[in-house]
Amino acid sequence: MTYGGYRDSLKGFTNIDGNMAENQCATSRYAFIINGGAVSWSAKKQELVTLSTTESEYVGAVHATKEALWLRFLISQIFHPTRHHHPLL
Repeated sequence: MTYGGYRDSLKGFTNIDGNMAENQCATSRYAFIINGGAVSWSAKKQELVTLSTTESEYVGAVHATKEALWLRFLISQIFHPTRHHHPLL
């Protein structure tokens, strides 16, 4: 995931451990970086048992996307405080 194409762009990375053993949840990880510095990161066990690695990846991507939307809104408020942006627009 990448937000913007400039030097000050927000870049995000996500990964899932893919642990599909019976009754075990995968671990979702993400990190968001601006200018080479991490500004947000997480590593958590997923709250549900998924039926496939693909489903685990989807669940992890959804959590990372929610964080990306929030960070995009925060950045817009810091650098353009007079504009009124809705976080999902």
